[in-house]
Amino acid sequence: MFTTLLSLTALAFPAWNAPAPQVRTDSVRPDAHQARVLGAAYCSGKPGCQVEFAPIGAAGAKLPVMNGRIPTSVAFGSFSAPGRQEALLTLCLAQSDGCDGVTLLRRERGQWKAVHHTPDVTAQECLKFRRFDGRDALACRGHFVMYGSRLTLVTVGERQSSEKVLLDGNIGNCGQGTATVTRLGDWQKADINQDGRPDLVVNIHRYGIKSAQCPPADDAPFTAANLTRRWAM
Repeated sequence: MFTTLLSLTALAFPAWNAPAPQVRTDSVRPDAHQARVLGAAYCSGKPGCQVEFAPIGAAGAKLPVMNGRIPTSVAFGSFSAPGRQEALLTLCLAQSDGCDGVTLLRRERGQWKAVHHTPDVTAQECLKFRRFDGRDALACRGHFVMYGSRLTLVTVGERQSSEKVLLDGNIGNCGQGTATVTRLGDWQKADINQDGRPDLVVNIHRYGIKSAQCPPADDAPFTAANLTRRWAM
């Protein structure tokens, strides 16, 4: 892992509390067909679970719901072993912002089936990387901490998925004069260690916000710096 620090003026940055940027990802929100097929596999064996489209989205848009959960993200790859056709599905509660974990699904003999479900793991806004052992892993962004960002590495085994925090950007020193906020900017794949496989390069904005209140006032003055972090995958 390598880190490079480049200092810039605050004028070159978005506001410290600006919405998260739109970036390229390998994970996607399931379309209607994917929701039906993968949702049916998720529901298999669960009494009363079926895929329904309910008008709970913005302006009454219909969203797929199964067992009180919405499929918010899916990534396709070979996660548990090389050569397998698999999908990692993230499910969030329909009535709240909370997520219910990830389900590994596998396609065998032309059919999708659920392999295992792991609570407390989230795989949304992810880039996919091929590991040294031929399996795929996901680097995923999160904006669920207060005024900050989170970067995790999600890997999948035969019995469960796991999540390792690469960057915890939760607000620091809040209400103590100068609060520290870390936000994720753009990211990309690049081979940083010349092993022939893509690695992760992330642009990070780090803010020092001068405010005695917690959370800081929206118009509080701040200083900023730009970090480029690199993780070998």
